[in-house]
Amino acid sequence: MKTVQHILTNLKSQGFRITQTRKAVLEAFASTQEPLSPLAVQDSLSTGGINVNKTTVYRELDFLLARNIIQKVPINHTSDLYEFSHLPHHHHVICTDCGTVEDVTFDNENSIISEIQGKTTLQIRDHALEFYGLCPQCL
Repeated sequence: MKTVQHILTNLKSQGFRITQTRKAVLEAFASTQEPLSPLAVQDSLSTGGINVNKTTVYRELDFLLARNIIQKVPINHTSDLYEFSHLPHHHHVICTDCGTVEDVTFDNENSIISEIQGKTTLQIRDHALEFYGLCPQCL
């Protein structure tokens, strides 16, 4: 897995500035297992003593998206969420009350995709699979 320092070194070698905000945004993603909303990123920065406006957060997210460092998480019924793009392939389980998101993987995913491919004339190129329920705190 890429580290924040590795990402920063790579960006610097490409001629991009390494600002305190950019570094803190990357550290926010590295410090959690959950996808982050722009507000969560801004809160993380604020907790770390970096006060920026929403526009700055979105500008940094767009910068990281454009370089495939983070990706949008395709979860329905939520605002934009983001996570590192280099994470292993996984899906999400979402609490319908509080919005907590957990990563989940399963061993037989390829066989499920093959089974679905056999039932359609479309060539499957990508997929998104989400599960919804209640976390222990919301039960």
